Order: sequence, then C-alpha cells, then structure tokens
Amino acid sequence: NVPVWDNITDIHYTTLFKRALEGIVSRFEPDAVVLQCGADSLSGDRFGTLNLSSVGHSSCVGMVAALGLPLLVVGGGGYTVKNVARLWAAETAILCGVPLPPNTPLPFDQLPQTGWLYEGSNGTMLVP
Repeated sequence: NVPVWDNITDIHYTTLFKRALEGIVSRFEPDAVVLQCGADSLSGDRFGTLNLSSVGHSSCVGMVAALGLPLLVVGGGGYTVKNVARLWAAETAILCGVPLPPNTPLPFDQLPQTGWLYEGSNGTMLVP
C-alpha cells in the first residue's frame, strides 16, 4: 500500500501508481502478479475517500497487464454497486484485449436487473 491523500484524482494517482509499479517490478522481479481491484477508490463511493474515474482506475489495470506477467485479478471493495459493475466490466474488457471507450452505452433493455442499480447512471461505462 502507498499512502495517498483524500480526493486524489486520476492524474496524480496514475503518476504515483506508475512510479510505484516500476519500482516494485524492478526491485522484486516478480514471476506473477495478483492485482486486487477495489472500486472503493472511485469517485462517489459511499465509503471511499479517493476521487478516481473509471478511466484512471482502468489505466492502472492496463499498466499491470502490460508487464506481460501471469496475472490474477480479483475484486475488492466498492460500495456503490452501479459503479463497481461498470468499472469491472471496463477492466475485464481491457484484460481481454478489447478495451471499451468510456462512452460505451449500456444496453439497459437487455440487462436482467433494472431500477436502483442504474439510477443516476449516465447510461455509459464511465464512472466520472
């Protein structure tokens, strides 16, 4: 863990993440990586104090994937369900090699759940 300040945004977080990742990989030369993708760092999370967008968060996943090491990605925190679902869908797409633009529309009419899960959603994958 690297301590950061409350309300940190994408530009600062991704810069720190990249530097930390480079240092860790250089120092420890891992054979594999386990990446825990907690969504409580997203803007608007009920309990988190950071202010990341799904674009910033996902770019960190992309940095780790670009290492080309065996990678196990697991979920974690995230207490605003609609944001967690959108983030993990975007990050799964990145890991599958088919990144989705943040403005990708969500097919609400084809989803089995409706209502509260999508209330206040901007209708896209983006968590602002």
